[in-house]
Amino acid sequence: NNGTQSIDVVQVITTFYDANNMTLGNDITYSNPSTLQPGQSAPFSIFTGQHIPIEDIKLAKYHLEWE
Repeated sequence: NNGTQSIDVVQVITTFYDANNMTLGNDITYSNPSTLQPGQSAPFSIFTGQHIPIEDIKLAKYHLEWE
């Protein structure tokens, strides 16, 4: 959290791409803890859930949303 106020329900949206920049799929997860104070960071785990072979993934882009 680079801001000056706490943020809640931090959602991590990940999109997976192949070598041709084609979308393979995406997944959504949440940070743990889900509330972050200013200056605080938190880990998260993401799974493809769609059984995308890891060798097919050449790029992953992350988008964060919070309340």
